[in-house]
Amino acid sequence: MIFGVFVLAVSVAFSTAQQPDPDPAPATPAQARAAPRARLSGGVLNTLALRKVPPIYPLSAKQAGLQGTVVLHVIVSKNGKVVDLAPVSGPEDLRGAAIDAVRQWRYKPYLLNGNPVEIESSVLINFRLGN
Repeated sequence: MIFGVFVLAVSVAFSTAQQPDPDPAPATPAQARAAPRARLSGGVLNTLALRKVPPIYPLSAKQAGLQGTVVLHVIVSKNGKVVDLAPVSGPEDLRGAAIDAVRQWRYKPYLLNGNPVEIESSVLINFRLGN
């Protein structure tokens, strides 16, 4: 989970003369290009899934009896393609398989005010040995 701290600084100046507000600084090219991004829960993201490729359980992990859940932070583009993945938690030996699978997943575009936007969310991949 990502936590942020916001600090608001306020300064008050008293003057008898009215001074015009300075022009705001123009947006940098990066700020102008920055697309809005919706932060969705994993459950909501799951409802948008069009294609999910199952992960391939690593043979070495199976032989070692390794099980667990890999949590991935995911960014989905406006067109529904996974464009960025980062492991958050889970067994190291299972993370690569989870990333390889989720990289191939596709989603329906998410609309915000009628326009497609990027999605930021989490994906959980469960690795369980046979019953």
